[in-house]
Amino acid sequence: IVPIYKAYLDRSTPPGTFVKQITAIDKDYMGNGNGLALYSISHSSKHSPVFQIDSRDGIISTMGNFNHYNDYEHLNLTVIASDLGSPSLSSTAVVLINLQGQAVKTNPPLTTNISIFQHSYYEVEVLENNEIPLELLKINMTSEFPYDHFRWTISIEEELDPVIKVNSLFEFDPKTSTLYALRSFDREQIAQYSLRLRADKVNRSGRKYAKITYPIVDERISSLEHNECRIVVRILDVNDNTPKFKSNGQPIVAVVPRSATFGYPVSEVMATDTDEGDNAEIRYRLLNEPARLFGINELNGKIRLINSVPTDERVYGFDVKAIDRCGSDDGRSSIANVFVYVIDESKEVRIVLAGKPIEVEQKIDALMTALSNAIQMDVRVRLLEPHIGGLEPATDAYIYAVDFRTNAVMEMEQLQESLSGLQFDALHLQQPYDQSNQYEQQPNQPYPNETGRSSMPRIIELSEFGQTPRNSQSHSASIGSLQIISIVLVSLCGVGAAVATICFMCFRQKRNFWSSSRQQEFPS
Repeated sequence: IVPIYKAYLDRSTPPGTFVKQITAIDKDYMGNGNGLALYSISHSSKHSPVFQIDSRDGIISTMGNFNHYNDYEHLNLTVIASDLGSPSLSSTAVVLINLQGQAVKTNPPLTTNISIFQHSYYEVEVLENNEIPLELLKINMTSEFPYDHFRWTISIEEELDPVIKVNSLFEFDPKTSTLYALRSFDREQIAQYSLRLRADKVNRSGRKYAKITYPIVDERISSLEHNECRIVVRILDVNDNTPKFKSNGQPIVAVVPRSATFGYPVSEVMATDTDEGDNAEIRYRLLNEPARLFGINELNGKIRLINSVPTDERVYGFDVKAIDRCGSDDGRSSIANVFVYVIDESKEVRIVLAGKPIEVEQKIDALMTALSNAIQMDVRVRLLEPHIGGLEPATDAYIYAVDFRTNAVMEMEQLQESLSGLQFDALHLQQPYDQSNQYEQQPNQPYPNETGRSSMPRIIELSEFGQTPRNSQSHSASIGSLQIISIVLVSLCGVGAAVATICFMCFRQKRNFWSSSRQQEFPS
């Protein structure tokens, strides 16, 4: 039901006379524009407009003479109340104005025209990978202006690739006031387009147009001229990308010691998805793992042991599946191969590095890169722990290497031999520059090749193969405990023997004393 308002007006009323006040109520929140009602009048194209409305208060007043309406007894005025929401919602009311008094014979003065566009801002959402051509929206025009009197231009406000032309993306049909999309969009490349539609009169000497001023300051319609409107086209995401592992299709290789038990961290797999929202939420699952030795955290991809490592196997293989859309059945997925090698802790390669473990951990990647380049293998760290002994703080780094060609773990004896032939001091001098530390040379300052290198821990020594102070330590600790227990037991036995000897001597002395006392009492 369209509400109807009534008003009475004399034909001789001068411009600026109050006619009626219209009120619309929007229960949405006003702070973001959703609950702010703005008023406008739908003018007829037959005559020049004689009424205007305050866009905020809804007060209707006259803005011209009624010389064209001498034959009319009443006028119907259509008022539109719309908000600034996205999309904008609107309602319509009719004001029935009864004209009274004598006919107006004065010539009408020059009046100002209204804006070309009924709304200065539009938003539209469209799914990516759309079919073309696609109708995006119809733009409301003021019927006062014939479309063929204007030259219509559309432009993109953002900076795009200069090869891409706006005419190849969008097209506006002034006959139907319709905006079309001419290309299938890809949200991963461009997620939003901000368009500006402009209408210029063919005859530049024509009349000027009044600009609608809204009662609020809205950045969405700022910097727009009276003959322009802004159209924001948002590209919605479609799940058209599969998760990609950071291993780039290569198997993931990890090692575990044979003494590892429940909860031991094995590796961490990570996949990324260029979609957004739920389409980019990835969950991880294990496949083809009959040994039931490994488990994975479905949220972060961390793989851990869920049982003790058997003594008869050297390598385990299984798959990790990454599924987007939170692991749902309709999600896209990809699979990575994982190989876990079991190593003997008594045959590990250990290097001693200068610095505490927390300091070494921050720089160890640069050292592993340098060693990998030196021996043409992928050198990795399995464990860092404090070094026992020495005059300076040091760290024991237990390392292993993976062959780039076969993705197999290199034999520890071969890795020890390869590292033994390296000059570690020369390796430290050959490390790559850290580009972020480059600077202009100042007077009396060293060159960048002395201070601009990426820092990495200094190698103190390469330990002898099979020398594991960590295990020896625990062995020594266990031997020390047995020795203490033996000493305590021997001591207890000695104390017991001494107490038994004293008791026996005391008892023997008392028995001799009793015998001598009886002989004195009963002489023979």
